[in-house]
Amino acid sequence: MGQLLDYLSDKKKNFKGNPKDLDKFTKKVATFIHAPTTDKHTKRMLPFAENSELISFVNQQLKDYFIHSNEFKEDENGWKNYDIIASWYLFTVLVYSKKVEDTVVFILERMKASKNSDLFLLRRIFHLCTNPVYEKQFTETEEYFSDLSSGTSIYRWLNELGVTPPISYNWALIFRLKALSTLDTNRLSDNVFLTVKGFEPEGNGESFKIELSDRERNVQTTWNDFSEEDYFYFKQQKIQLKKVPNIFTIMEFIVELEEIYEIKFERKYDFSYFAKGFKKKEIIQKWLLR
Repeated sequence: MGQLLDYLSDKKKNFKGNPKDLDKFTKKVATFIHAPTTDKHTKRMLPFAENSELISFVNQQLKDYFIHSNEFKEDENGWKNYDIIASWYLFTVLVYSKKVEDTVVFILERMKASKNSDLFLLRRIFHLCTNPVYEKQFTETEEYFSDLSSGTSIYRWLNELGVTPPISYNWALIFRLKALSTLDTNRLSDNVFLTVKGFEPEGNGESFKIELSDRERNVQTTWNDFSEEDYFYFKQQKIQLKKVPNIFTIMEFIVELEEIYEIKFERKYDFSYFAKGFKKKEIIQKWLLR
């Protein structure tokens, strides 16, 4: 549907408070370049949460925008056509409200019902704002993700290996492997990387990404929990694989790539990151080296 702040401007006549307060609010939101990720970001909305007329206006307009923006869901092409930054800052100011706002409840219920991937952003805001007024909604959100997480690929894979992820709502792991060099320019170069990312699941259950890439951009492909493509393109040539890569078959995928291109991936991490709180994370490196 496009930019939310333009939508608010069109509805300005419905604002019952001082127009300067609304202008100040929209100008502030317009300065942000991404959705809130820390409590420092969310606290930018605290001063505005004291304005009852502004809260009432945002409550109604965000609900209408949410409905007319396909409830923040993907379209038939897999795109989300909504203003992610402004939407979640407006949601934030409602979560700082002194009472439960019906739009917060509405968006939560609708996104849970559709298993919207961006539900993780809503969860993050509940954590960052820590407003006891929303204790019930916070608990419902945590229960949703608790039920979701146990069945996701990343949790099952880590459990099989004997690795325990952190008790956190936003943990992540990343490890990258690099292909050793080859002199054949028709094959993958020594600048090829296989990157595996695991994370606390998004609202739709997505929990990992496998990325195959090179510095020359001859190949740039990503697979996740829901991928169905058992192929990728290298220099516009379609490369057929034996199966769709996933977190459980990452070792087989490595071997298949080595066979196709007559290369060898170094099994030691070229780069790695594990959020604080992982237990026995060294098992993953040992598993790759076995």
